[in-house]
Amino acid sequence: MPARPPFSSPDQGTGELSPVLHATLWALVLLVLGVGLFLPDLMYGDAAQDAVMALRMFREGDFVHLLKNGQDYLDKPHLLFWSAMAGYRLFGVHDFSYRLPSVLVSLLGAFSAGRLGRRLYGGRAGRMAALFFITAQATLLGDHDVRMDALLTGFTAFGLWQLVRWAETKSLFSLAAGAAGVGLGVASKGMVAAALSGLCLFLFLLGRRRLGLLVSPKILVGLLFFLIALAPVLLCYYLQFDLHPEKVIEGRTGVSGVRFILFGQTAERFGGASGEAAAGDYLFFFHTLLWAFLPWTALLLAAWGKRLLLLWRGGVAAFWAEEQMSFLGPILYVIALNFSRFKLPHYLNVAFPLLAVATAGSFGGARGFGEGPVRLFTRVQDALVVLLLVATVILNGWAFPVRSGLVLAGAFPFAVVLLLSFREKDPLLRLWVPSAVAALFMNFVLEASFYPELSRYQPGSHFARRALALPLDWDRFFFLGEGIVQPFQFYTGRLIPAVDGAHVAGVLGEGKAAFALVGDQGLSDLEREGLKVRLLLESPDCRITMVTWPMLNPRTRDGACPRARLVEITR
Repeated sequence: MPARPPFSSPDQGTGELSPVLHATLWALVLLVLGVGLFLPDLMYGDAAQDAVMALRMFREGDFVHLLKNGQDYLDKPHLLFWSAMAGYRLFGVHDFSYRLPSVLVSLLGAFSAGRLGRRLYGGRAGRMAALFFITAQATLLGDHDVRMDALLTGFTAFGLWQLVRWAETKSLFSLAAGAAGVGLGVASKGMVAAALSGLCLFLFLLGRRRLGLLVSPKILVGLLFFLIALAPVLLCYYLQFDLHPEKVIEGRTGVSGVRFILFGQTAERFGGASGEAAAGDYLFFFHTLLWAFLPWTALLLAAWGKRLLLLWRGGVAAFWAEEQMSFLGPILYVIALNFSRFKLPHYLNVAFPLLAVATAGSFGGARGFGEGPVRLFTRVQDALVVLLLVATVILNGWAFPVRSGLVLAGAFPFAVVLLLSFREKDPLLRLWVPSAVAALFMNFVLEASFYPELSRYQPGSHFARRALALPLDWDRFFFLGEGIVQPFQFYTGRLIPAVDGAHVAGVLGEGKAAFALVGDQGLSDLEREGLKVRLLLESPDCRITMVTWPMLNPRTRDGACPRARLVEITR
């Protein structure tokens, strides 16, 4: 009997991954995550800001105080900064050491999504759910553009898995572990972790008719471990803010950090106190899902449609017949998010493990779609694969051509596995495996080539290396302008004070030159003070997290960005 091809499923038609294919997919995942750890620069915005805030804490041995540009920072809790400090301690101050803890927790989230999917829908769906989560576009983006969301999502997924295990087995260990996981999620970004977890757990217990567990005295064990996990953050907020009511925070005194993180943060986001981004767009998070959950968006919408149809036809009986935590839970969460007056795409990420479970359960569970719908959705996914490949060629062939043969060599295994996956005979595997490989292929090339090339259009590592080679007096180095200092600070390893032109003029009274990184506004400020400015270095200063068509187009790129200038200042 001829040997079975290495990528074929153990039994044709079962939808089961062969051990070789399963291991291959995870090897490709780890390759993409590894490239994302080391190659792209930290991008202007939250990632670079948070890395610099952690750098100050690390240099000063300060675990308590969150400061941004020398000012008290109340917006987000401490766990990301502590994880970055741990990375700096172990490996030195590098972008990969900042990212590493978040990437590891993201892998924990994938494992947790897989175990939750296995518990709810069986082993096949669990393996699919883990890969659906880790290959979703926003997940891969968040694992190199690291903000609080990777920690929030990973710990919340772990907490939900353990809480479901507790609900089904009465294990006190799982209750404690689940509550601690949710507490760590709150310590990462706030009470959104507890809100989503509480909603989904309630729906699960309601569907299983086990709401009595919520009033059992044993629930106090969960509450205790939730507070233990959150206690370090609450203590630090108390020390920084509650003990100092005289501090002026955003024009207010008497600010309680403890009250803010437990109650005020979420209310401010919903009420618009933190801004009104996309305030009137009540479908914002639904159309954000169209790209953020790629390549699984079409399958997710099909899963939602199937479940809604079952509810429409079956009514209350259909509700009790299916679990609702991975279906109604994230849907209600997304609907609620749309009523917030401040909306950002990454607010969705925490729901991705549940979306992955719902999608995998609908296609890979015991009562999945029939052969006809699977063939239809295979055509949809094949069209998506073509679009992903075309986008990869455009971004890395026309916009920013690949410069390194190593990138092409690294892309070769992805291309081979993609071609082999199209030969898969099992209908279910043929449905989703090519999409997973195509998403990984695209993100490998993005992280190995596109983002490193794009980072030349912000004053990041390239600009910092040139600056470090100059004979600058870093004790007399300042920043004047908006935003441009964040990646530059990190890659020079310097905490640069933000000042105005009058401050620089006062320093020059000592008779020595000063140096500064300035934008157009900062340069005008210096000129108004009557100071002499000598240009030493110049760089584009784009916000590369918001790529525009003029930035992509090689013909218009040079004029698409303002300029950042490193200058010497004298009288």
